[in-house]
Amino acid sequence: MLRGAAAALAVVVLAAATACGSGGDKAGGASPGKPLVLTLESEDDPQLTGAPEFADAVARLSRGTLRIRLVKAGRGAEIGYERGTIDDVRSGRAQLGIVGVRVWDTMGVKSFRALLAPLLVDSLELEMRVLASSLPDRMLEGVERAGVVGVAVLPGPLRLPYGLSLSSTVPGWPPNEADRGPLGRLRIEDMPEIY
Repeated sequence: MLRGAAAALAVVVLAAATACGSGGDKAGGASPGKPLVLTLESEDDPQLTGAPEFADAVARLSRGTLRIRLVKAGRGAEIGYERGTIDDVRSGRAQLGIVGVRVWDTMGVKSFRALLAPLLVDSLELEMRVLASSLPDRMLEGVERAGVVGVAVLPGPLRLPYGLSLSSTVPGWPPNEADRGPLGRLRIEDMPEIY
């Protein structure tokens, strides 16, 4: 049964490839008594990405010495907005970021192509098996060529389906152009290579 799992398996947590340099002592840690605060940027609603739970776990496990500040990037109307999040992490404006896997093929990273293939991951059960396997770790190695470090592949928010035509039997579909998200460069010609 298809439940949109392929569209949901879409989030990569990334970090800058260099050490965080946001104040603190000479070793890069927080000043005594003050937590080190890292910014995690995402365009998606943080409640849909697991970011609040991640921030809570970081604060708990670090006993309050490290905190994650969640920031919405504010680029949702821009084409290619997730590239902006990656640029913010590379430049240090944000120390962490969450982006969909669909952005990586536009940056020459091909390791996530299997997750972008339509209907390849066709159930929530298969999605969870993929996430629990060694496949995400191998896929994350590819993002280093973009100047960041992959931290995790997580199930992401459900995305709108796309097709080759605009016809649909669903009332109100397709949404207007402003409601559509960015597409990667995955093409029909790539399908035999992926499968």
